[in-house]
Amino acid sequence: MAETAKAMVVEAYSGPMQMQEFDLPELEPGAMLVDITAAGVCGSDVHIWAGKDPRTRLPMILGHEGVGRIRALSGDKRDMFGEELKVGDKIVWHRGVTCGRCVYCAKRRGSTGR
Repeated sequence: MAETAKAMVVEAYSGPMQMQEFDLPELEPGAMLVDITAAGVCGSDVHIWAGKDPRTRLPMILGHEGVGRIRALSGDKRDMFGEELKVGDKIVWHRGVTCGRCVYCAKRRGSTGR
């Protein structure tokens, strides 16, 4: 497994992003490491880059929609249907997709618990 990863970083609002190399972290319990194969750029990313989101602090790596392959897992991980995830699995995620069953989705987000 490579010891570093590269990412484009917003260092200044409305400026060019800079390629940086980062050391890969030790995985905390329950975490996973994913090799990104594709990432979405949505309106919030554009607003953040332009400095139009006052909650944003720089430097920042944009992106919260992704597709990739699991490289490493720390502990048992399951998808939103309860299926076990394994190293090598292809995954896709988006911050707006919820399972509707876990405590976070059912209680804290007002889901009906479907």
